[in-house]
Amino acid sequence: MNELHAKRSAALEACFGISLRGKRLYSSLKALNLLRCYRYFKELRNSIMHHNGKAGQTLIAATNDYHSLIAQTNNALGTNTAAPMGTKNAITLGSEIDLSLFGVVGFNDIVLRLMCTLDTEAGLTTFGENAIVRFLRSRVNHRSISGNIKSTARRMANEYGLVGLKEPEIFTQMLASHGISMP
Repeated sequence: MNELHAKRSAALEACFGISLRGKRLYSSLKALNLLRCYRYFKELRNSIMHHNGKAGQTLIAATNDYHSLIAQTNNALGTNTAAPMGTKNAITLGSEIDLSLFGVVGFNDIVLRLMCTLDTEAGLTTFGENAIVRFLRSRVNHRSISGNIKSTARRMANEYGLVGLKEPEIFTQMLASHGISMP
């Protein structure tokens, strides 16, 4: 996350930052905790696929880390429900893994939160800015419906999935700095 912050695009931050960070699933303050949960479920999956459904040392370590996180921190994952538990029974070295369907379903929320958070943070960087420019270069519509550059910028942003444009002037300046002019 720190590396992404070092590459922050001031233009995209001003144009879309508030809108993207206001999404229900955005969880930057909990991102590291979400990754610990993800690691736990990843190790559950790996044990089932590669160790004949038996718990190994890597799963034990991931389980202990995840359980200590949820035991010491109230609402460690930032969800509205209890932290998902992947198994019905306690996990010990060599024990059979008995997956909990409820826990696996709860894990979907964790994955969605990670995707929303990481997509937002990556999208608000200079890499995201360059991706938008590459995308728009091949799709610029050279007609303006309204004749108003602010309305045209909003329409263009919305048309290509960049919903929530707050600063059309900054957006058009960013595009102009990359050689894309507005109609």
